[in-house]
Amino acid sequence: MDSTRQTKISAPLFWAYSLEKYSLDEVKTACLKLQDDHAYNVNLLLFCMLCDSHGANLSKEQLASIRQDILLSDETLLEHRVKRKKAKPLADSPNSQTNDELYHRLLQEELTLEAAQQELIIASFMKRLDASEQIEVMNNEVGISQQSDASIITQQGGASSLMQSDGSSALKLYFELMITSEQASSAFKEQQEKFIRVLGKHV
Repeated sequence: MDSTRQTKISAPLFWAYSLEKYSLDEVKTACLKLQDDHAYNVNLLLFCMLCDSHGANLSKEQLASIRQDILLSDETLLEHRVKRKKAKPLADSPNSQTNDELYHRLLQEELTLEAAQQELIIASFMKRLDASEQIEVMNNEVGISQQSDASIITQQGGASSLMQSDGSSALKLYFELMITSEQASSAFKEQQEKFIRVLGKHV
């Protein structure tokens, strides 16, 4: 058997991985802190973790392109999240069965939007593969999977542009992409490294 190990990444796999990792208190707390305080995208954090778990790291340019492709989805999610959070106090009030039902409906709608965004991330990721990688993906999918959204990431050879020559993880590159001049202080970088370690140990 060929020594090259291949791992299939698809939207269903991404969603299942996200549910598993987000159920961990440490991961959920870190993701929400980064989302609420620093405008990180939780789905991109989880996608980077997924890529790192398979040893396939995205480049900063690929991550930037994916971010651009999901901007509209991000705006929709943000608006819906604000609406859902406003409904939370009402749901917690006494005699609030109707409000509670509204809150949980909004929560389910938000999960649907999150899943849709993950599909966009996978589609964008596939779009960023170069022609040779696309051919390799198509060849390797024959007899392996009929899923149209499947992406084969080759480890230990092939699809080499997905691997960073300096060994940087996708997670670390996403943090570097997100940092701004206002956040360039040593204190923030130290905090950033802490988040990378917390999330990195759960990939």
